[in-house]
Amino acid sequence: MTTIADHDAYIAAAPEPFRPSLKRLRALLAHALPEAEEIVAYNMPGFKIDGSVVASYAAAWKEIQPALLAERHLRACRRNRGRRP
Repeated sequence: MTTIADHDAYIAAAPEPFRPSLKRLRALLAHALPEAEEIVAYNMPGFKIDGSVVASYAAAWKEIQPALLAERHLRACRRNRGRRP
């Protein structure tokens, strides 16, 4: 298995039909979580705040799987709702 270095590399390695949606999901998460650091963990792109992974996404066989992982950071998403990147 190839190790993914960053979000750009992950999206570039994803199947072509998924790339526009992955780019859009990345932009939405980055906008909703402006204080988050982009990371790669377990070969999946994600976002980290205060040492905790709060969101990640992955291209699966036939779908894209977003995951919000830390409830305490969802308030940041709610504050930014309605403002599009």
